Amino acid sequence: MNWVFFLYFSAMSVASASNIGGTRQDILHNDDGGYRNILVAISRSVPEDLSLLNRIQGHFESASEFLFEATEKQVYFSDITILVPNTWTLNSSWEVAEDETFDKARILVGPANRVWGDKPYTLQPGLCGVEGDYIHYTPEYLTNGTAQGRNIVKEFAHLKWGLFDEDVSINEKVAFRLHNENSELSSTRCGEYIGSFVNKITGEVCDMSKEKDPNCLYVPTAAKTDSSILYAHHLPSVTKFCSKETHYRGHPNRQNRLCEDRSAWEVMNSLPDFGVDHQKKRIENFSLIPRIKIIQEIGAKSHTNQRPITENPNGLKTTPTTTVEEDEKKSGDEIEYEITKKDANDVNVVVSVTAKPVPNSQPIAISTRVDSHDIDFKPNSTD
Repeated sequence: MNWVFFLYFSAMSVASASNIGGTRQDILHNDDGGYRNILVAISRSVPEDLSLLNRIQGHFESASEFLFEATEKQVYFSDITILVPNTWTLNSSWEVAEDETFDKARILVGPANRVWGDKPYTLQPGLCGVEGDYIHYTPEYLTNGTAQGRNIVKEFAHLKWGLFDEDVSINEKVAFRLHNENSELSSTRCGEYIGSFVNKITGEVCDMSKEKDPNCLYVPTAAKTDSSILYAHHLPSVTKFCSKETHYRGHPNRQNRLCEDRSAWEVMNSLPDFGVDHQKKRIENFSLIPRIKIIQEIGAKSHTNQRPITENPNGLKTTPTTTVEEDEKKSGDEIEYEITKKDANDVNVVVSVTAKPVPNSQPIAISTRVDSHDIDFKPNSTD
């Protein structure tokens, strides 16, 4: 077999696909620069947390504004769809998913990765300028991380435009995080920063007078320029991608190695997304705030069948401990109720009582005693 031809053909096959096997949704682009058809899917293993939906929406709103400014007002996020798993309670305000699935989403929210932990990452099996497969976030990062909106823009640059980090990845073994620049040790980066070299294990400042330590990382604390998002997106003064004029060619990072020393903007300008001036296509007073639609997987169950807490004339609250569905499965067995009453010290006293439902009849009365107080009440109807 001609191995040179085989390797070339394999590389071109990967490069021609927008994602692995073309199984994930394509991200579409409006004439005015708005990105739509972006599916964010929450894993079934993520515990139900409605506040997570609000956070995702807020992060994309800030990301859209940041993306707009970072691309010289060319692109932004127009429409985002959030897919909620069917392990969460059914919500009538959400639409039911049609053909949207977790496996088709381009942005995933799930448990921490064994390699990356809670650090966001993008799976990029392709070459420079080729779309990646998906972005992965964890609920922990979306809840307690920093600069989430800015990070969405950085990871989207990996996903949609096939760009790479200008630092050295935490799992890189080929390039060193430091290199000689004018006979002095310097960090692998793009842009000018104020910072220090820190040992990633001990947290102490590195002694750079000695032979370079592979555990030493350059930690930027402030930027002298407005770039670069692919290196230090978290710094407030960083608002741009590196251009031909500001890019550091030759630094041993993936952006240089895979993109032949081209800057982020040089690659972006070679893509159809930036082939026209989108500003000329916009209506006046258009909004950068993306439209958010929430949908849910088929098969979610409602909790509205839980019998409500009621209060009888004696002021005692009666809470059935079973649901309507559970009662039906019992086929006439007794229903268990919990009676709650506050005693003289304002402490809740709970006692369980049972009642056997009588079909097609009025609710039956139950008599019991709590702290020597006679209690008479009627539970909810079992119909």
